Amino acid sequence: ANYIARYSSIEGWSTLPCGASNGVSAQVNALTTFRGRLILGGAFAALGNGSAPVNRVAAYDSAGSVWSVLPFATTNTNGVGADVNALAEGADGKLYVGGGFSNFGTTFTLTTLVQNIASWDGATLSSLGVAPQSGLGGFVYALARYGTAMIAGGAFTSVAFASFGTP
Repeated sequence: ANYIARYSSIEGWSTLPCGASNGVSAQVNALTTFRGRLILGGAFAALGNGSAPVNRVAAYDSAGSVWSVLPFATTNTNGVGADVNALAEGADGKLYVGGGFSNFGTTFTLTTLVQNIASWDGATLSSLGVAPQSGLGGFVYALARYGTAMIAGGAFTSVAFASFGTP
């Protein structure tokens, strides 16, 4: 099954196919749906047999059994620089991604600094706050929408924002 499986009360357990292989290359830590697709986050670097790099975040569309990367930047960057532990859709229609990462893609610059949490609008990944002080001061392990706010839980004792809004 390669770290992810599907269960149906009619069909039982099955894999999520990916070309000649299935699943992803390492553990999956978080699952959510976003705009009709299943979104996975975890420690994996590639889909199935390793032929398609995704950098810890991938999307699955069951209609065509198609896996895809989430392009997080205007360049050919996808995914984030370290593990994803939490995923949730916000009231603003964005996908929120939490984990232990400090950048998106595999490059690190002040323009890609996200500090453990970011949001994705379907085209661009954005930091939560003003770079270079944007995000949370430690790993994010849980995300949940609460009214119009996004609540984050994890191993942090400080926020790294330049400013902090009220709920």
